[in-house]
Amino acid sequence: SEPRPPRALVVEADPSLRELFEVLLEGWELRVISTAVAPPAESVDLLIIDNEDLSPDSVPEIPSWLSAWQGRPPTIVFRPGASPKRLTPSTLALPKPFPVSLFLAFTELARASRTGEV
Repeated sequence: SEPRPPRALVVEADPSLRELFEVLLEGWELRVISTAVAPPAESVDLLIIDNEDLSPDSVPEIPSWLSAWQGRPPTIVFRPGASPKRLTPSTLALPKPFPVSLFLAFTELARASRTGEV
């Protein structure tokens, strides 16, 4: 049997960015939601969060529930005014607009870690 495609959960309210993620993550099984206030119940291989969509204050910090979520998948967090930075070994902060090559490199690492190729 063929292995399942990698799964990504995208937290993004902007429809144009949703479409962009569908293109950039071709071959991934995507679930896109507008907001999140707690860790997702389903298992995913990659989590993408636009922090501007999470709170009206648009604070440049990662959400507290994300920090407390043990065993979370590799995560990309878009933060206002951020420069690209690894926040933890499994969390990458990116500004918007974001460097596509860095985004794709991180998603490939997430895909490889899922299959044990890293």
